[in-house]
Amino acid sequence: MAIVASQDGQWYRARSFYIAEQVAGRAARTYSHLTPDWADIVRPDRDGADLSELLSA
Repeated sequence: MAIVASQDGQWYRARSFYIAEQVAGRAARTYSHLTPDWADIVRPDRDGADLSELLSA
């Protein structure tokens, strides 16, 4: 269970199904090739915005 905030500032309770650690690990290994490299995530984009600017927006 988690508490999440929406863009309008409201708080919501979120729940998910139980996933065994082994199943989650297998899914992570199976689909890890779809994950972008960290350097690509934090690299400034074409418009010049960097990660710190996006996070503070």
